[in-house]
Amino acid sequence: MQMKFSAILISLGILCSGAGAVARADTSLETTSDVLRDIQKVKSERDVSLRGMLANDMLTHLYKVWDAHAIDTIDDRVIDNLVILLDDDDDAVRGSAAAAIGYFGVRARRAVPALHDALVRLAMERKERGDILALGLDSASSIEVALQRVQGVPDRRAFEQPQPLKSQAAALTEQ
Repeated sequence: MQMKFSAILISLGILCSGAGAVARADTSLETTSDVLRDIQKVKSERDVSLRGMLANDMLTHLYKVWDAHAIDTIDDRVIDNLVILLDDDDDAVRGSAAAAIGYFGVRARRAVPALHDALVRLAMERKERGDILALGLDSASSIEVALQRVQGVPDRRAFEQPQPLKSQAAALTEQ
């Protein structure tokens, strides 16, 4: 009798864990679809101020997923679509896309070339505008943090005595 009861408990445990995996997979598909829909809204919006707000909404959505330690449930298509947003004309959109890519960590390594390109573009835009010293007022910090995260660089706040990092955007601007 006790063996039957143990077998029933084990079976229930397996069924429950399987149901949890199915529920998590369903949530993953829904969340991936939601984020892809958010990205599509950003791409299709013509109003610059609305595009920035939509990009921020998309970033907030991904932040909540990341904060819940569920970013691994998001499909890689999201990363690919975020990379496309790095080439957007609106710097607010590029900053949100870069920050969102950073949430994926080393899983988004394939975004490194696009992140570097976004930094170079930003440096060129700064030069054209003549505001080379306008650091921190654009997407540079988001792009730099994303680059660190996708390359597996530990968060410098984790060290007891953090060393100041030279801004990659500032280095590119100096060239």
